Amino acid sequence: MKPYYQDSAVTIWHGDCQDILPTLGEAWAKAIVTDPPFFMPATTYPMISQPRGGTVEFHPRQWGDTNIMGTWFKHVLSACVPCLSLTGHFFTFCNTDSYAVFFPHVYSRFHFSQCLVWDKGRGGLGKVFLHAHELILMARWKTSEFSCDAKPTPDILRHSPTAPTQREHPVEKPEALLEAMIVPTCNAGDVVLDPFTGSGSTLLAAKRAGRKAVGVEVEERFCEIAARRCASEMDFGTANPTGQPPPRFGGGSVAPGCSTPNG
Repeated sequence: MKPYYQDSAVTIWHGDCQDILPTLGEAWAKAIVTDPPFFMPATTYPMISQPRGGTVEFHPRQWGDTNIMGTWFKHVLSACVPCLSLTGHFFTFCNTDSYAVFFPHVYSRFHFSQCLVWDKGRGGLGKVFLHAHELILMARWKTSEFSCDAKPTPDILRHSPTAPTQREHPVEKPEALLEAMIVPTCNAGDVVLDPFTGSGSTLLAAKRAGRKAVGVEVEERFCEIAARRCASEMDFGTANPTGQPPPRFGGGSVAPGCSTPNG
């Protein structure tokens, strides 16, 4: 199996992360930074009551409605977490509904978890209280280590969103925000994994920060966009869209280096 794109810092695989990641070995990523689809099922389920003349009754929402997304996310974690070094960190974007669904599965796999807030600086969709933030679920183990560049940082990350006219993906995240998660948790040359690559913003942020990145994307049109964006960033090495397959990752945890002890 060959990657869709590869240069000296970035490798992109075209396919489902649940199929691709188990073939790449274990414990090679220093951070997982991703923005999965956090869809929710229908909020109400109408039922026509024929005996009462066709009146419409609505069943109330139930926690069981989240089973589809919860089961899916559990399988995604089963594919992703083995790739993470024992010194690594996990980040996933979510909203108020999906945070509650994601959290139990993350809680059972890591020793520590934390909620970060992306403050967009301005309101978006909504009626009265406009959406001006997204949540980021962060997790780590007791053995996880921060990078040499880590500094005390508030858990509210203030970065303007990518302007709609500049987006190449509907939910594209700003590179500065992604870099704010990558730099404190990965040293130069460490590998960042994004199993839902989209237009490649995480890969590009990692590359510009002197880190390496592996992305997996199921839609080829976004693989093409991500490859083009990474190929245009030449600072870290020479682009090679038709390059040879990368070496198989694997082999235990990342060396401690000069990482900061956890609190």
